[in-house]
Amino acid sequence: MNKKSILGLFGAALLLCTFAQAGAFRTWSDKKGNTIKAEFVRWSGTKVMLKTEEGRELAVPADGLSPADQEYLAKIVPPEMEITVDKDIDTVRTIEKSGYTQREETATLKITIQKKGKNPSTGTYKAIVYMLTDIVGEEMGANYRRVGAYKEHTFSFKEEKSEGKDAETEKEKTPKKKDETTFSITHVTTVDDWRYKKEGWQYNGFIVVILDEKGKVVHSKVSMDTFDSFIPYIDNYKDGEKNLPFHADTLTQRNSK
Repeated sequence: MNKKSILGLFGAALLLCTFAQAGAFRTWSDKKGNTIKAEFVRWSGTKVMLKTEEGRELAVPADGLSPADQEYLAKIVPPEMEITVDKDIDTVRTIEKSGYTQREETATLKITIQKKGKNPSTGTYKAIVYMLTDIVGEEMGANYRRVGAYKEHTFSFKEEKSEGKDAETEKEKTPKKKDETTFSITHVTTVDDWRYKKEGWQYNGFIVVILDEKGKVVHSKVSMDTFDSFIPYIDNYKDGEKNLPFHADTLTQRNSK
């Protein structure tokens, strides 16, 4: 195994891995025949992050890998994806009640997932969006955050078959490339506005995670940087009955017990 050659060619880099590891140790090779035994970790732009048996992480240009490895990436490894979240919040109605006013707020998120790069992808993935809500009301003694709603969306970037022949060329139609998928989620919250206090819940932000077929997180997007620390545990809170702590260290301690 010509480890020195492949490290020199690709340029090793020691990086902190944010996502769960995927794949297994296997022999990778480039187009010049250099090989190394490593496991796939994640995409980083147009490069693939590999981890050697010694624990070192390497940034490898995907287009420099052998045809067999590129085929492996298409089947097993998730591609680089861009997650876009468009938010629309609308206070649709205010209801006057005895002694207080009730404000109903509707928050809608449109999630668009776009495949980046030219590498093909034939895997199936699941996107989950969690809408987070905060409690409103000083009489509660403290602020709390919960998962107000969540939604799952299964998708893939496989080419869509086009049946029949082209009318002009009389040749079989070229398969259509599928590089984007979109879905939406809506959640309604209410706040009771009394003369001296407010009670209720209101939308605060979101967490979007993308899982591979083994249930491992391969991509994510959050509305606030502090929400990154919730990702390993967020699924435990999706029922909306438990409060998410505001501090990541508290969450880590709670889930380690």
